[in-house]
Amino acid sequence: MADRSDEEDRFLWQFGDTIVTVSWEHPSWVVRLHATSRLAGPGALVSKRDYQQAQHAAYAVMTHVQRITMSEDTGVDQGRAAARWIRQRSEQIKQRKS
Repeated sequence: MADRSDEEDRFLWQFGDTIVTVSWEHPSWVVRLHATSRLAGPGALVSKRDYQQAQHAAYAVMTHVQRITMSEDTGVDQGRAAARWIRQRSEQIKQRKS
């Protein structure tokens, strides 16, 4: 299990071959789930959702992680980590506009 949210352009959480990312794509936060699928193969885009509210994007990360790991604690921890990253990214976006 890896949490690599140090990249500026996206939050990334990885568990084996499964990857959950959050990125800002004006005008919304986009949460993607990539996983290995029998039909689509490795790294297939399983889910992509756009969220107008940052809080909903963080909830989506929490839900994906919880389902993947079968651990509520891990889901909550990663949801909080995603929320922190989203807040930091929001500040960077606001500063660029100023």
